Amino acid sequence: MVGQLQNTIEPTPSLPRGTEVAVTGASGFIGGRLAECLAEQGGVVTALLRAGSGPPGHSGIKPVELDLSDPEQVGAALEGIGIVFHCAYDWDDEAWNIAAMRAIIDGCRANGVRRLVHASSFVVYQSPTEGELTEQSPEDTSETGYAYTKRQLERELLSAVRENWLPATILQPTIVYGPYSRPWTIDPADMLRYGTVILPDHGEGICNAVYVDDVISAMILAASCPEAVGERFLVSGPDRITWGEFYEELARAMAVSGPRYLPAAEIAREGSQTQKILRLATDPARAIRRVAQSEPGRRLVQTGLSLLPSVVRRSAEGWLSSPMTRWRRHMHLPNASQLEFLQSQVMISSEKARRILGYTPQFGFPAGMAPTSRFLSDVYQRLA
Repeated sequence: MVGQLQNTIEPTPSLPRGTEVAVTGASGFIGGRLAECLAEQGGVVTALLRAGSGPPGHSGIKPVELDLSDPEQVGAALEGIGIVFHCAYDWDDEAWNIAAMRAIIDGCRANGVRRLVHASSFVVYQSPTEGELTEQSPEDTSETGYAYTKRQLERELLSAVRENWLPATILQPTIVYGPYSRPWTIDPADMLRYGTVILPDHGEGICNAVYVDDVISAMILAASCPEAVGERFLVSGPDRITWGEFYEELARAMAVSGPRYLPAAEIAREGSQTQKILRLATDPARAIRRVAQSEPGRRLVQTGLSLLPSVVRRSAEGWLSSPMTRWRRHMHLPNASQLEFLQSQVMISSEKARRILGYTPQFGFPAGMAPTSRFLSDVYQRLA
C-alpha cells in the first residue's frame, strides 16, 4: 500500500454548535456526508431535497422537499438559515442547474445568509499534460457537458459576488473517493469486478485523489473564513499516487484481479472507429447494448422486446438496463480524452486553500482507503 498510515487524524473543522445550515444535494455522496458531519457537530441542519429523495441518513437532519429551481420555495426554505452549502447537481438537465443556482442566490440575498459555499469541480480548468494546475490556470473551453455547466454555474455565482455583494465561496474538489462515491469508488469497483479495466502503459499517470472527509473539512473552513469570499479553491489530497495504484487498491479491497496495462499507442489503435465497428460486428450482444444506450435506439429495442413473451422480455430488459460498469467480461478501453487524462502527469495544487483557508488534508491515500476498502468489502460480500 502507498505510504504509511497516519497515526493521528485531526478532528474535522467545525462551525459553532447551533449554527443554522442548509445543504442541497444531501441525498448524494458529498452533500450527504457533509450534512451528516454538520449534524454530528451540533449544527441545526436542513436538507433541501427533491421529492422522493428519501430520508436523510442522520436523525438530526431536517428534510425539506422542494424544487430548487423555484425561487419562492427556496426563499421560504432559507428563512433563518445562516450558511448554505450547495452540492446538488442534475446530470441530465443543464437548464435546471442554472435555474437552481439563481434561485439559491436570490434566496440567500433575501434572507441575509452569511455564507454560500458552492461545490464545483477541477474540470472547469484546462489540464496541461504536465506540471501543476492552479486557480490561475486557463479555463476549459468546452461548450457542452459537465465542465461547461460547472463553469457556467461558477460564473453565475461570481457575478452575484461582484454585483450584489453576495458572500459566496467556490470549492473545486479533484477525484473524490470514499464510501458511497459513485464515480470514483463504486463505478471503478464494478468495472474491476465484472469486466476488465485497461490502463495505459504502466498506469503511471497521476491520480489527484482526495478522500471525502478532507473535502468536507475544506467546505466547513470556507464557510467561516472572511478572506474566502469571492474566491475559488482547488481541493486535493496530500499524496502523489498513480492511476495504477488507485485501481490496484480498489481491486485488493474486493479480492479481484487488478487492471490490465497496455501501451498507450495500442489503446489508441483499439479505440479507433474501425476497430469499434469490428468489435460490434463480431459481438451482437455488445451491439444491441450499445444501440440501447441512446434514446432512439432504446425505443427501437423496446419495440422489439414487446413482441417477446413477458418472462423473456423482463429478463432481457434487466440485462439491457444494467449499467456499462456491470457488463460482464466487458473490456473498459479508454477513449481518446480518457486516455489523455489517465496519462497526465499534472499535480493539482491545494496551496491556495492551505494558505487562505488553513486547509490541511488529513487522509493520505492509505488512511482514506481503509474505510473505503471496508465499504467495498462489505458491499461485494453481500452481492456474492
